[in-house]
Amino acid sequence: MTQTAEEFLAHYGVKGMKWGVRKDQETGGDDKLRFHGHEHGPVISSDLHEETKLASREVASLISQRYGFSIKEVVSMGPGNPEYEAGTMGYVQLGSGKANEGTIFVSTDDLRPAMKASEEVGWVGKDCGHTHSFLTHEAAHAIFHAPVRNVRTTFGGVKQVGGNIEARNVAIKAAIDASVREGIPEFEFLNRISGYAAASGSREEAEAEMFSQYHWGSDSPNYVKVWGETLHREMGIDSTPFKE
Repeated sequence: MTQTAEEFLAHYGVKGMKWGVRKDQETGGDDKLRFHGHEHGPVISSDLHEETKLASREVASLISQRYGFSIKEVVSMGPGNPEYEAGTMGYVQLGSGKANEGTIFVSTDDLRPAMKASEEVGWVGKDCGHTHSFLTHEAAHAIFHAPVRNVRTTFGGVKQVGGNIEARNVAIKAAIDASVREGIPEFEFLNRISGYAAASGSREEAEAEMFSQYHWGSDSPNYVKVWGETLHREMGIDSTPFKE
């Protein structure tokens, strides 16, 4: 492990309930545990945009089959909803006490114009300016970040469990090492992922952005490919990007 990776992990540790993650209940458990996905697809609010409905069904199926996380519902939020009024496009919420299922709340607007504009200004990765990418980003929070919890160790320290944290640590170190070899300074790592990751200053958003770019982006940076391949290898699951 390089010093650069150590410094990144120390500075950008998981920060809890920020940036699109809502938790009903603390969860955790064995990082290697796998779950069965929801068999019949999510229940989708009827007032969501038709393209959002289609993307929700497709992404929910991909996430369930590959990662065993069940998106039980895709719920609309529109005018009058505090999150919508604050400009939030969507967020995830785990099912009470269940780390393997949850709900994605999504704006009733057609997400495509905002996502495309975000891609054009570098707010999200290349070819990630679409609804499938957005929902994949939110699913990453559900799979990897919402289930994380802190536990006390025997000698009074604190460690994180759940959310495949060990696999994620190996993957983020591999990505940083790869970026350093390519001449990218550690302080530039978040900036190179996307404008959104840089603005958040959050490891959670960096991982969610790389998750989306790995699956949907074209010509993704090498360190994103290294991150995705390492993560899936450590988790013991298929590393084929969704776009393929």
